[in-house]
Amino acid sequence: MRPWTRWQDWITALVGIWLFISPWVLSTTGSADVARNAWIIGAAIFIVALIALGTPNNPTAEWINVVLGVWLFISPWVLGYTGVKDGSWNAWIFGVVTVILELWALSTRRAVAGGPVRGTGGLDAR
Repeated sequence: MRPWTRWQDWITALVGIWLFISPWVLSTTGSADVARNAWIIGAAIFIVALIALGTPNNPTAEWINVVLGVWLFISPWVLGYTGVKDGSWNAWIFGVVTVILELWALSTRRAVAGGPVRGTGGLDAR
C-alpha cells in the first residue's frame, strides 16, 4: 500500500483534531478532566494517525489508535466525568468511531496482503 492513501487514517486524523478543539466548541473547558483528556488523547490520535498514514506497511500505529479509542470510550467512567454530558458523549462517540476506523484500516491491510498471516509456531513449515 502506498503512503498517505488510507482514507480511514485520514478520518482518524480529523477525529484527533475534533477532540483537541472540542473542549472549546462544547464549552467543557470548565472540567479539567474532560478538557485535558480531550486535548491529550486528541493530539495523540492525530499524531499516531499521521504516522499510520506515512508508514502503511506497519500496523503498529493503527493498534495504538485502537487502544487510544478504547481509553477514550472508558475515560468518562475512569476519570469520573459521566456527569458532564457533552464531554462524556463526545468521548463515547469518538472512542467508538476511532476503534471502528482503525480496525477497518487493519482489515483492509489484511485484504490487500492476501489475508491473515498464519504463523507456524516458530517451526519451519517446509
